[in-house]
Amino acid sequence: IRVPEDYDLAGAVAAARDGHTILVEDNWWDVDEVIAVPPIRLQIVGVNEATYGTKRTPRGEVEHGPHDDTPVISGSFSPRHGAGDEEDGGVFWVEGAGSQLTLRNLAFVGVSDDWEEVEEDQPVQLGGCDSCIVATQGARVTIEDCWFSNFGRMGIQARHGARIEATAVTFNRHYFGAVSEDPQSSVVLRDVDFQGAYVYACLVEKSGSM
Repeated sequence: IRVPEDYDLAGAVAAARDGHTILVEDNWWDVDEVIAVPPIRLQIVGVNEATYGTKRTPRGEVEHGPHDDTPVISGSFSPRHGAGDEEDGGVFWVEGAGSQLTLRNLAFVGVSDDWEEVEEDQPVQLGGCDSCIVATQGARVTIEDCWFSNFGRMGIQARHGARIEATAVTFNRHYFGAVSEDPQSSVVLRDVDFQGAYVYACLVEKSGSM
């Protein structure tokens, strides 16, 4: 399935069946509300070979922005359709043991304060209640070569038995970067950069695993 040739991003996820791959072209893609991922095996891949993680410039400087040819997915203040009042905005809600989502070669930008305007020594404010990816109820999420920036609550969160594995990923200024919330949940980080200011780059609650 191709975005935008076949559908927009939300339509592509809704149309996907078990084992499908969604290819996202280089562009800026806005999400109207959090996209609920169905309980299937699904890949969403940017049509490029951008890499992140701890990759730096030849002089050792940190890259402070996503690659120019990366598809950028901008989150929403609105939670998923039918969500409770306590749920955040963001990009993806992945729920259930049958949900296995893989994300590769994508950049995700939140809807919080424009932190390009914030000085490095200023505290992080909860400018918007958006969490990019929430995995819950036994879901599995694999993230490779992706960029996350400006999410007012969390970049990624595993809870209620979910597991998230992130490899070669950059998190750039969030309220919380990566969160594992309870004893049955886990977050695995490999070759990951945390840039800019955070309240906590990584947070483990209630005996979660990271």
